[in-house]
Amino acid sequence: MFPHPNPWLKRPLCRRYAFAQFRSARVVVQGAETCSRWQWAFGMFADSQFELLGAWPEAFVTPQQIATDLKERGVESIGIISTHIAADDLGARACDGDADSFLASNVLEVDGGPSATHASMLTRHRRRTLRSAIAAAESLHVGLVRALRRQAPFASDEVAANFIACWLEQADQGLAEVRPRNVASRPIAVQ
Repeated sequence: MFPHPNPWLKRPLCRRYAFAQFRSARVVVQGAETCSRWQWAFGMFADSQFELLGAWPEAFVTPQQIATDLKERGVESIGIISTHIAADDLGARACDGDADSFLASNVLEVDGGPSATHASMLTRHRRRTLRSAIAAAESLHVGLVRALRRQAPFASDEVAANFIACWLEQADQGLAEVRPRNVASRPIAVQ
């Protein structure tokens, strides 16, 4: 596994998340023939509080390794996983062997909201909460992409990794203080 340059990326996490979204951002490094991509993940607790789960370089890790990293840091389950990576990649590869109990029963691909088949299975409150979490993740993604563009090109992959870790850590500190808009005060039950 790729060694994280920032200890914040290896910190312990909560045991359960109601929702997690995995996104990918392009990183330009000086002298590199192609841009590298970094996966990052955003999680929502059952009480509608958000936390950034980590970041991983696509070139060095597979979805199975991401699932293993999250497990090693204490994550036992995620209720709904949203991804802009192919859902089959994250679901099928990450569920091989021992990761079955780790990943949620609902793996879906989301383009701005839950798919119609899964949305009908959620209560109105959960759909509203899920839309709020997706909007928060999208806002973070836009901010990260904008910051990466402003700083590019990076001197090395290590410099880029440290920048991403620092940016996500700072964003995570802000998430701890904010409750999402349009979310009822009643907590979501994690099943």
